[in-house]
Amino acid sequence: GDSRHYPIGLLFDLHASNTALPWNIIVHFKNFPESELLHCLTKDAVEAHFMSCIKEADALKHKSQVINEMQKKDHKQLWMGLQNDKFDQFWAINRKLMEYPTEEGGFRYVPFRIYQNL
Repeated sequence: GDSRHYPIGLLFDLHASNTALPWNIIVHFKNFPESELLHCLTKDAVEAHFMSCIKEADALKHKSQVINEMQKKDHKQLWMGLQNDKFDQFWAINRKLMEYPTEEGGFRYVPFRIYQNL
């Protein structure tokens, strides 16, 4: 099978139409494919992984200045907005992470992650 992993937003942009989601999601509770997917045992583990990725990306984009200026409540709002599908709640915080630093001529680096089975 295809061993590439793409962000859900990219997949949505590539495959969605104006009328319907491009896929149905089926959740299985047995025989988890450990060799193919990251297995997070708790919601806290998923949140910690998410925040770690956000911090890594901000380190590349803004030298960690944006994430370091945020308070714990901002981190929680970002996560809760994502978890509960509340775009406005999420975007109120995430837009700070997406702002283009014009005084520096743009982002230093654009973060992306490649997953590959070895």
